[in-house]
Amino acid sequence: DDKVDNQLIAAQCPVTLYATPQNKNDESRHLPALVLTAHQIISPCTNAVIFKHLMVTMKNLTLTLEEELVFKLLLMLGYDQSDSELEKVEEQQYAMRRMLAAATSVNCTRYYFTHLKLLLNQVRLSVLTSKRMSPELKKIKHKMGLTLVRFENAQVNLDPFVRCHPFETSRFLFDCITNHYREELKSQALRILGSTDFLGNPFGFLADVSEGVTELVNEGSVGGLVWNVTHGMANSTAKVTGSISDAVVRVTMDDRHEESRQRLRQQLSSNSADHFVSGLRGLGLGIYGGLTSIVSQTYSGASQEGFPGFFSGFAKGMVGTVTKPAIGFLDLASGTASAVRDTSKNPEKKMPGRIRKPRLVIGLNGMMPRYSPTQADGQELLLSFSQNNEEIFLGYEVLREGEEDLRVLISSNQVRVFSQIEASLPPTIVLNVLYTELYSCRAVVVQMDEKLEQKHYIELTMKADKAEVSGVPQPSQQPCKRPKVRCDSRAIAHKVAQQINYSRNLHDELRQTVFSKEEDNADD
Repeated sequence: DDKVDNQLIAAQCPVTLYATPQNKNDESRHLPALVLTAHQIISPCTNAVIFKHLMVTMKNLTLTLEEELVFKLLLMLGYDQSDSELEKVEEQQYAMRRMLAAATSVNCTRYYFTHLKLLLNQVRLSVLTSKRMSPELKKIKHKMGLTLVRFENAQVNLDPFVRCHPFETSRFLFDCITNHYREELKSQALRILGSTDFLGNPFGFLADVSEGVTELVNEGSVGGLVWNVTHGMANSTAKVTGSISDAVVRVTMDDRHEESRQRLRQQLSSNSADHFVSGLRGLGLGIYGGLTSIVSQTYSGASQEGFPGFFSGFAKGMVGTVTKPAIGFLDLASGTASAVRDTSKNPEKKMPGRIRKPRLVIGLNGMMPRYSPTQADGQELLLSFSQNNEEIFLGYEVLREGEEDLRVLISSNQVRVFSQIEASLPPTIVLNVLYTELYSCRAVVVQMDEKLEQKHYIELTMKADKAEVSGVPQPSQQPCKRPKVRCDSRAIAHKVAQQINYSRNLHDELRQTVFSKEEDNADD
């Protein structure tokens, strides 16, 4: 498929880049997303590549940039380094470029085109801001001074890049292409501004009305006009009310209430009814938060800051008594409008789904592993078990299949054994073992006398409960706990036991690691 999935686990938009769906009357909709036409002429010169023509044609694209994804890419590129380290890297890169240019300025390969054309007519650009980001991502954002504004489906029209008879190096041509499209984006600044959420996306509304009028004139479809106008109005209403509610949240100054509100939003699916249900839940949360705001905020302030926190908490509670119900009503209006918008959306324009689940980015060796559907499933299950994102996924295996379903999920903190007969049902925990309570794990075989068959298990050796005498822990006289979990085969038992022992040793090493003051200051 001609699309690129978003690899964030809890992504707001599952697809980052895809070919914009075309109308059913468009004859080019069956063509590939990328068409390359080239005619190269063999040249006797070793440092010259000659093309009679080169034409690259791309379909209209839809690009969705999520703020968290952008800063994670910058983190991967090394922008989390200190200013002095970045200056050294830039100086080295500049020196290398000068040496390379001096060494290859005469003998470098040049490219000649009788006709060079890059054709990309339109990009539907969206930027989605993130409510919560990790401290390292916030550090990069603060260092770069980059503040993103949320907008969706800004139709950016681009002029083609055309050159006749160029004879330049590849780097020069690349710089020309980059500068061309950078200037094209700058010329579309007004169109991007008109697609922002806080303005209600007026350009998007006008595009919906224009499309509805086109269907009425060309096809005589009154229903098409009604559906497009309804979609445009509902979309603008949802964006305006959502932007106002997010602005009011900043006045409330209650992180717990905002976390609960965002948790309700993360439970949304592509079903339009879920938007309405989420709006009702947001209204209930807002009313409940307003009724309990004074008590909860006052208690929280007094417990954290003492006597001064009592008054500051009381003041925050008074503000929350008014703002939290208002946020709830705004969430209900936004959810209702979003439900109407999704119901009236043209099925041909709906966003495609993921090709596969997000990949595991960091493996046991600290490097990116090959894609594994099993690891993708385990990573998703870990997120459903742990909402604090402090645990790191290390392993996932199916121990037993069929009616006696058993699975194991290994993280950086603990081992979970659970059953999940159907994917639609939540998993049921059978055994939960923290590494602080675990000595070791081994694969064992139990011989059955009656049928002379062998049953394979993993045996977890756990610490016994310590007795207390007058509040002082005493060594326990009880033997260690040794729960056993059955596996379908010997290979699975040995593999899981090895993964658990490795994860436990890794956990102990991290606990006993002493960080220097410089590393602590860098993390802060």
